[in-house]
Amino acid sequence: MSMTQEMSGVLKQYRILLTSLRTPKVRVRLLELLAEQKETSAQSGVTPAALDNPFRQLRWLDAGYEDSMEEIGQQIQLLNDVLGPQSILFTERIDEWPQDWRDRKHLVRAVCERVFAAGPDGRAWLTETEYTARLSMLVTEPITARRYSVDMGIVQRDERGQKYSLA
Repeated sequence: MSMTQEMSGVLKQYRILLTSLRTPKVRVRLLELLAEQKETSAQSGVTPAALDNPFRQLRWLDAGYEDSMEEIGQQIQLLNDVLGPQSILFTERIDEWPQDWRDRKHLVRAVCERVFAAGPDGRAWLTETEYTARLSMLVTEPITARRYSVDMGIVQRDERGQKYSLA
């Protein structure tokens, strides 16, 4: 399973949770369950503050919050946008690379997989111009990314340096 598929699965689970929380009865029941956890926390060693802190940030979890339906709807729409085909429009371009070589290689591989995901006319290769243009949509320094991808063996180019493809 690819990183994109895993992330998509996690985000879909959150979308389901948010959709469920639109129902006031579900929010009330969740609060009741959290209250029950507070009562048993003395036995488990978990403090009530530790249980509350993450949920205090979720204003729409409170059943009495009057704008919760609108807030949850906005959250769901954001998740739909992130999961949809235009997800690239909602991300910033990568402007710095990790110092650790393994982390850098992992990031370069993820960028390259995204770039080569749908080649023009179903081709598995891109010209240098196409490759650089696609990289520039994801990173601020496409030439550096192109060099990293070749040097790391993630992308290969033909003998003339005109066609690039995933290794």
